[in-house]
Parts: sequence; structure tokens; C-alpha cells
Amino acid sequence: MMPDLELFLPRIRALYPDTRGHGLSQKFERAEDYSYSEKCSDLLGDANVRLRMGDEALDRLKARPDRYAEVTGRLARHSVASLLALLDETYSRPEWLADCASIRCPVLVIAGSEDTFPTEDMSRRVAATIPGARLHVVAGGPHFPTRSHRVEVQSVIGDFFRDIGL
Repeated sequence: MMPDLELFLPRIRALYPDTRGHGLSQKFERAEDYSYSEKCSDLLGDANVRLRMGDEALDRLKARPDRYAEVTGRLARHSVASLLALLDETYSRPEWLADCASIRCPVLVIAGSEDTFPTEDMSRRVAATIPGARLHVVAGGPHFPTRSHRVEVQSVIGDFFRDIGL
């Protein structure tokens, strides 16, 4: 479970897709295998969508060190070609930012000021492109400010949910 959303589970239903190339999903070595249409097909097939079980499940997993090592070890199974293909498709396409302009739901972009990829500037461009999007930059925050600045991130998410009526 993403710790930044745990606090809000009584108010929301959260699904966490493990899209291709991330987490425990299948890895590919061609950029075209990471297109949004391919990712969408995965999600519609629901094989890559699962509701994470929260801290209790993580604690149970960590209580089995062999199983925990097996699961976390899968993260290292990317080949260099697979990682490059994922980055190519996700960040090198010039049109992906323009695609963000078509988003019409409420959006909150949370960025860490110390993140090197995406940088704060990249996050600002994304937020500026999405109509009505909000941006919150966590001062001193790394790539996962949800881990290092949990209370701040939860507060920002809580304000966002309140403002959109959740």
C-alpha cells in the first residue's frame, strides 16, 4: 500500500496498477512495447491491476525473509535494454506532454525538489499542461517524497481530496 494514501482508505477506493516495466510486471526490450495503448490493454485485462493489501500484508511478507527476498529480487530483473526501452517510451516521446493537456479530471502533482528524474522543472511543466492541475513541491524531497515527507504529503493529499469533494 502506498503510505501516502493509507490515511484516506476509509474515503476512497484506490487501485494501484503495476504497469508493464514497473514493479513485478513483465519487462520488454523494445520502446514500442511500452506504449500507452499497450499499458491500457494490460489494465483492461486486469492481470496487472491489484488492490494492495496494506501494512499487515507487508509485515506478513517480511516475516518470511526468503519470500520477501524473492519478491524484492524481481525488481532487479530488468535487462539494460528493458530499462532503456521503458525510459525511451515514457520520457523521450515529444508528444507525451501534449497528451497531458487532454486530462480533464482533478490532478495533484507532487514533486520532490531534489528529484533528479523527473526534475522539479519537469513536474512543473506537467502540472502547467494539465488544465486545472495543482502542483506541490516538497522542499528537500527526493524521488519518493511520500516516504521521506509522509506527513506533509498526506496533508497535501487531504487538502486536495477535501477541495474536490472526497
